[in-house]
Parts: sequence; structure tokens; C-alpha cells
Amino acid sequence: MRIALAQMNPRIGDFTNNVNRAADFLTRAAADRADLVVFPEFTLIGYPPKDLLLRPDFIAASLRALDDLAKLTKHIHAIVGYAEPNPGPSGKPLCNALAVLASGSIQSRHYKQLLPTYDVFDEYRYFEPRLPENASNIATIAGRPVGITICEDLWCDPNEFPLYHTDPVQNLVGKPIDFVVNISASPYAIGKPQSRPKLYARQARRLARPLIVVNQVGAHDDLIFDGNSCAFDSAGNLLAHCKEFEEDLLIFDLTHPGRIETPAADMPCLYRALLFGIREYVIKSNHSSVLVGLSGGIDSALVATLAVQALGPSNVLGVAMPGRHSSTHSLEDAIDLAHRLGIFLRTIPITILHDAYSQTLPEELTGLADENIQARIRGNLLMALSNRHHHLVLSTANKSELALGYGTLYGDMIGALAPLADLTKTRVRQLANWINAHFNSPIPERTLTKPPSAELSPDQTDEAHLGPYAQLDQLIIQSIEHNLPPNQLSIPGLDRPAIDRLLARIDSAEFKRRQAPLGLKVTPRAFGTGRPMPIVR
Repeated sequence: MRIALAQMNPRIGDFTNNVNRAADFLTRAAADRADLVVFPEFTLIGYPPKDLLLRPDFIAASLRALDDLAKLTKHIHAIVGYAEPNPGPSGKPLCNALAVLASGSIQSRHYKQLLPTYDVFDEYRYFEPRLPENASNIATIAGRPVGITICEDLWCDPNEFPLYHTDPVQNLVGKPIDFVVNISASPYAIGKPQSRPKLYARQARRLARPLIVVNQVGAHDDLIFDGNSCAFDSAGNLLAHCKEFEEDLLIFDLTHPGRIETPAADMPCLYRALLFGIREYVIKSNHSSVLVGLSGGIDSALVATLAVQALGPSNVLGVAMPGRHSSTHSLEDAIDLAHRLGIFLRTIPITILHDAYSQTLPEELTGLADENIQARIRGNLLMALSNRHHHLVLSTANKSELALGYGTLYGDMIGALAPLADLTKTRVRQLANWINAHFNSPIPERTLTKPPSAELSPDQTDEAHLGPYAQLDQLIIQSIEHNLPPNQLSIPGLDRPAIDRLLARIDSAEFKRRQAPLGLKVTPRAFGTGRPMPIVR
């Protein structure tokens, strides 16, 4: 059997677009003599659709789209993910489902058994699980019995991921099936493109059957889907592997290996993920250009560099806004960066505006209030340019600053998207250095080596307020990304009282993070959707 891995990039709720894209995959696969085309989870809806699933008109439109696609399968089989009204007598209104299409119609329907509710997932809000005693997990495709799983069903590994009482993989072991299909929408995180195939290979060996996994590609809001669809033989050997961060159609035979694209290492993969996330957000929000406030520091330099490499220099505007505490080298470094990137830099001094605020509130604007008003002046200027020229503002906040609330609401925290929001300062520096080493040094060397500073008061440095980034970032990785309890945290140079103080600061900054721009998720646990925390307690 010739099988096509149709790694597709859907738009959430754009049924016409998604049917047309799927139809193009079907046409190309048929031209290459494929017998079966496997699409990702929620093929025609896009994942995650969130509360759009609660709208009956949305579900009705999605089912019409499924029927439209089914009519195009007169000479080929297809496996398509969709949302099916719950056929059971009770439970949630929908099931996360898979349809086998052939001969111009829907041949059979199958359902997701395991519904994740951890991190960014909340599938029990919408779906009812359908276990094998209530629904078949084996489909007949071109006369061959095929095991069916949907995304999380494959992740139930009793040794590695024991979250569930039900094990859909074990339920297929020993069954009279030729191979197993999994349609998926598994988002990217650092290390995941390398770890996923290991899980799949183990599951193929456990099943003693070939395993085919097709993953969504694309980015929706904070989530980035990397693709990396693949297939394994019954011994866990890789048969085929799609590209990452782009649509792909890969056709192979179960008895002969096909094309194999090797996933990139962590740092180049992170780089591609961020470019992809920026590009997808800008395009899917119907914009074409962005602007970045350039301070001469490493965060804004990295954001501008990523934006240029994602969108092209003509679609990125840099804005330098020197104030009374700005150093000469900060403006020089911003000018140097803009020259290296080939972008236009607009310079708007803020000293006159700052003086006007100081004269209006002479007694109140001291200390922190005076620092914040400078950031808010800059934020207002960026938003004015955004409103006038329809640019999206990219925030330059990183995860270390967001953790401790080291940013000004309605000031430097403004923006539509924060590409670095899930990168600690340490990772920011590592990525910037990697880009300079591989792309002809777009970031000035002085930007990489000088002590980070907001330059809102004389001789200010970040680490004087936050402590050493090396220690803070280890705390963030252990407590946020790995979710270790406080009594298990171990950071060299930090005693228990110091750790408790930092944890308290992280908790107290939740009100700021709730108002922060959307951040691209690239680690196992980011601030935002996957970490809902109370603001007051």
C-alpha cells in the first residue's frame, strides 16, 4: 500500500481554505499513485479551536466541509480529523473524531480515547472519550484492517507517561491489524522533535506493527506545531520522516523506506520555531509588517533579527527612543544593528516628553514612578506608529523579566506578540550567539557583551534588581518548566530564604503576566495558557 503523509497547515475555522488545501494534497497524492492519504488531527478545523467548538453553527459548517472533502475521494482513501457530535446517550456534546473517506463518502468514524487536560490542553471541556467497548478502534481501508489512534492515544506509555488508566496502544496489541495510524496536533517544545520519534518507535515495537503518525504543522496563537510526521516499521525502524515547520507531502510504501528528513538540533530548531511562530502570527492576523523598539540591548536586537529573518527587512521598522538616561553606546548599537539588518530606523528622542511629565507631576515623578513613565512614553509612541501605519508591535520581554515582573505595564510590555516570552535571559544570549555564529554576525558584539540595563535611572543594571541571571534562570527552569516543588529546588549560590523570596516575587507578578502580550511557547511549560494561576491569594 502506498501511503501519503499529508502534513497540512490549516487555518482555524477557515473551512473553505482548509478543504481546498486538503483537496490539493489529495490531487497530488493521487497523481503519485497513493492508495491512502493521512491528514492530521482536526484537519478541516485547525487545532486548537477552543470555544469555537461550543458554537453549533461552527460544528455544522465543519461537518459540511467534511462532506465536501469526502466527495473528492472517489479514487483514493483518506483519513481526516474532525469534531463529531457525541453519538452516545450522555456526556459532552462532541467527540474528537477521525473519518475514513473513500468512494466519495464517509466510510467509518472513529474516536479519540484519551483527552489531555494538562499544560495547554483542555479537551474534557468539549469532548467525550469513546472507548473500544463503545466504538471501534479498527478501520477497514482498501480491504485491510488498520488500528486507529488520535494524538494523545499514542502517548500512553506505562513506563514513560503513565497518566491514564486506559491504554489505547495495549488495546491494539495482538489484534488482527496490518498497521496503526495516529493523527496528531502535537505542539513544539525544545527537545520534542527529537524525543517524539523515540516514543513512536517504542510504541511500534510494542504493537509489533508499522506505525504512521501525521502531525499538524502551523502556528496558532501561542502554540507552534512543527510537523515532523513520520512512519516506523514493526521493529521501530524509521521508514519516512517529513520536514519540520512547513507543509509536506511524503509518499512511501510500508515495505520500502521513503524520504527521511532529519530533525535539527535544539538550537537551530528553536531558531526555526521562532521564525515560524512570528511569520504565522503576522500572516494569520492579516498583517504584513512589524515594528520593534530598539534599545541597543540584546532582547530588542534578537527580536529585530528574528523578525527580519522571518518577514524580510522591508517589513520590519526599528524605533530608537533615547531618553535622558540613555547611554551614547545604546543609540550607536541600535543604529549599527539596523544597518546590519538592512532595516529603516526611526529615532524619536523622549527627553522633551519626559520633561513635560516631570513638570506636570513634579512631586510624584520620582524613583520607580519616574522610571515607569519613560517606558510608558516609549510604549505610547510605538502604539501611535502602529495605529498610523498598521504595523504589529513586537514585545521584547523575555521569560526572566516576566517571571519577576521586571517590566512596565502599558510601557515596554505593550505589543501584539512576545517572541522571547518563553526564553530565559540565558537562552536569549545563547540563541543570539548562535545566530551570530551562523548568519554573519547581525547583532553587534557590544550588544552581546555589555551588562543588560533598562537605562531608566543613572548607572542602572538589570542584575542589581533581579540578581544574577544564571541563578534566576535555573530557578525558572526547575520551578516553572519542570514544575518541581519548592523543597526540591537546588540552585548553586541561593539559600532557602533567597529561593523563597524569588518564588514569592514570581507569584506576585502574576497580575502583570495576565496583561502581557501573547508569547510563543517553546518550552515544556510557559507562562500563559498552560500555567493558569490565581492573581490574588
